[in-house]
Parts: sequence; structure tokens; C-alpha cells
Amino acid sequence: MLATHSDYRRMGAARMLLEWGCRVADQDGVPVYIDASKAGKPVYERFGFEDRSHVFGDTGALAPMVRDPPKREA
Repeated sequence: MLATHSDYRRMGAARMLLEWGCRVADQDGVPVYIDASKAGKPVYERFGFEDRSHVFGDTGALAPMVRDPPKREA
């Protein structure tokens, strides 16, 4: 779970944690799944996450999002 206290938003802490988590997932070749708030969805889209609501159906206030690892060359 990732949340940023309102006093510390827009300072880069969430970005650093997302970059680290995505890098580790990419090294391991695994996808990353998150439930994003509708307001937070654009942030995750910038990191390559895709909204999968069409797969999971109505999830209320959350957007199920997945970031697949990059394709590895054979």
C-alpha cells in the first residue's frame, strides 16, 4: 500500500517508491498490480500501468491497474 500524507505530496516520495518497485518487478520479470483511486490513476498511468476495469468489472471507487514487465529479448 502506498499513500502520501497531504503535507508531503508533490515532493517525489511516491515517485521514488514507484520507480524502485517497478525496477525490482522488471528485474524479476513479474507484473505489478495495484488498486488505484480514480484520482491517483493518472499518476500510475505515467509509470506504465494500464486500467483493467474491463477485465475485473465494476470495482467502485478503485481502478484495478496492471503494469506488465518489459519483454525480454531471446
